[in-house]
Amino acid sequence: MYFSAQASMISALILMGMGIASLKKAHLHYSLYPFASLPIFFGLQQACEWLVWTGFSHNNSDYIYYGSLGFLFFALLFWPIWIPMCVYNLEHKPRRKQILKWFIAVGILCSLLMFYYACCSFSTLHVQQHLEYQVPGLQAHPYALLVLYLASTIVPFFVASYHLLWIFGLGLLFSFIASATMFAGTIISLWCFFAAILSILVWVIICNLMRLHYH
Repeated sequence: MYFSAQASMISALILMGMGIASLKKAHLHYSLYPFASLPIFFGLQQACEWLVWTGFSHNNSDYIYYGSLGFLFFALLFWPIWIPMCVYNLEHKPRRKQILKWFIAVGILCSLLMFYYACCSFSTLHVQQHLEYQVPGLQAHPYALLVLYLASTIVPFFVASYHLLWIFGLGLLFSFIASATMFAGTIISLWCFFAAILSILVWVIICNLMRLHYH
C-alpha cells in the first residue's frame, strides 16, 4: 500500500469538502455539529501528515517536527475526547446518553495519560512509503492505554441507538485490526488514514439523522 504527500493532501481536501457539506446539511441543528465536523478535523490531521511527508521530501526537520506534533495531537489527545462527545450529542435516548457520559470520562482520562506519557519525546520515521510515529513513553503501559483508547474511540458507536453509527464503529474496528495485523509498525498513521476515509460516511449519517429526527 502506497502513501505519499499527494495522497495525504488529496484526502485532506476531500475530507474538508465533505465536512463543509455535512455542516451545511446540519444547518442550525447544533447537536449535529460536532459529528458533522469529523471530516474537517480528519482533513486537518491529514494536512499535518502532508507536512511531514513534505519535510522528508525536502529534508526539512521543522516540517517533520511540527507536522508530527499536529498529527499526534489529533491521534492521541483529540479523538479520545471528541468521538464519544460526538456520539453523546447524537443520542436521543436518556439511558444511553448517561452511559456515553462515562465514555467521555474515559476519553478524558485516556487523553491525559497519553499526554503524560507522550509529552517527553517522539520521533517520526519514513519506512517503506509509510510513516512510523514512535512515542517511547507509550510503552510504559501499552495494553492499558490501548484498552482506554479503543474504549473511547470505538465502543461509543456501539452504545448508540442509531444503527448507522454501528456500521461506522465496525469500520473503525476492522480498519484497526487490518492496520495492526498487516502494518504493525505504522499503525498510528495507517489507522488514522483509514478512519479519515471512513469519515466520508458522516455526510450519509447526517442526511439520515436529518430525515429521522430533524425534518
